Amino acid sequence: MTPGWDNAWSDLEAAFGEIIGEVRAVAPQATAHYKHTTTERLPFAAYLTFSREGIAEQEDLVIAVDCLATEDHHLLACVISTGEGHTLIDGPEREIEGEIDEDEEAVQGWLDEVREFLERSGPLAARYLKTPRGRPVSQRIPATG
Repeated sequence: MTPGWDNAWSDLEAAFGEIIGEVRAVAPQATAHYKHTTTERLPFAAYLTFSREGIAEQEDLVIAVDCLATEDHHLLACVISTGEGHTLIDGPEREIEGEIDEDEEAVQGWLDEVREFLERSGPLAARYLKTPRGRPVSQRIPATG
């Protein structure tokens, strides 16, 4: 992992901690897990998962921040989805041509957008996890815009 990604993880870990605090304030039984990883295809990936009822193997909400590498570009994306993989909110996304280390400004700009997005997402995550299982997703998190 490049030094820039190390700094990104530090910032995201703090943002994840804020979201966890907001969720626990309204859904104290919910549990959270977060991690980051790197592979050849994913030079950076960070995840925050929640279980509404505190069941370790049950993911009800996933916040993913990824850098996906292809042959000639990198796709930077942030998404909030259900544990089943249904997208609830698309966060900031950016495509960078060529080597990612050569465009630090674009990466930093995207990371700034992700941090702002995560700051706004805490209340939505809390409301989603407070809502009883079984209600349709469209009734849990209203459309924004």
